[in-house]
Amino acid sequence: MHRERHRIASEYFRGTPVPDPDLDLLHQMDGGSRAEFGWSMLIAAGVIAVSVGSRSMFHQEATIQSLVVVIVGSGLGGLGLAGVQRSTPPLLR
Repeated sequence: MHRERHRIASEYFRGTPVPDPDLDLLHQMDGGSRAEFGWSMLIAAGVIAVSVGSRSMFHQEATIQSLVVVIVGSGLGGLGLAGVQRSTPPLLR
């Protein structure tokens, strides 16, 4: 229901004709969940990499490898958040 509300709001905001809402559960699950799952996995991988790299930097020797892990994790999380922001309708940002 939430996803359908976002779709209708974004179509209204763009000025395109707004069709009737399609509240069929299979229609909501088809395609939307896979894309959201991919972005969430990217964000989760980034958070895990940052936490592992930070732990390595603070509890062991601070090496260049742990710094690289933190930087790569930050990049992965940033890419995931940017993907979520792109898929959010402008009206709801």
